[in-house]
Amino acid sequence: AMGMLVTALLSMGVNFEPFSRLFYNAFPYYDTITHPADLLSIAVLLGAILGTLALSEIMRGRVSKRTILFGVTAGGGLLAVGTLLIWVFAPQLSDFAGANDSMFATMGYSLDALKEDRLAVMQNDAVRSLVAVLLGSLILVLYASRKITGVVMAALYAILILIDVSTVDARYIEANDFIGKSNYKQMFSADEHDVEISNDDNLHFRVHD
Repeated sequence: AMGMLVTALLSMGVNFEPFSRLFYNAFPYYDTITHPADLLSIAVLLGAILGTLALSEIMRGRVSKRTILFGVTAGGGLLAVGTLLIWVFAPQLSDFAGANDSMFATMGYSLDALKEDRLAVMQNDAVRSLVAVLLGSLILVLYASRKITGVVMAALYAILILIDVSTVDARYIEANDFIGKSNYKQMFSADEHDVEISNDDNLHFRVHD
């Protein structure tokens, strides 16, 4: 849990500079990290491992019903309130200006529209997280109340995670981004240099194009 918290804070980079500066000056080789945001993937991985271990303990009967319900009420409630507050107060949390906004302005983009898009993404993610927390908490309550089995609980969590990940992935990759092998080959037509190279049986050469 501590590792997840530390890597999450470090991933903020200049947005939490005193903490990052401490590691930059005190820990060897930390200065070789050029993109601190990449550390967030470590925090996510650690969170997934912790969640899996917790579910394993619950399914083995090592956690009492009272403890499960307390964890759902305290932890789930805190996360739900936190995400709800982010959704409500998102416009006050940041000016949503980007480091490359000046470049986008010269390209003709509306900075106000970009800021509105960034705000919308933040609020939509808050709502998505709130729904995930509520559904995840409901699954635990149903299991603790013996309404569903451990197998059903694991399956429901797998479906919930798959849906959550898919909604995020859909922002970057769509069905139209995938093409068939034959269409891919047609995108690269051979020019006169490629034809000449293919006719050379001697593979020991260099090409300057």
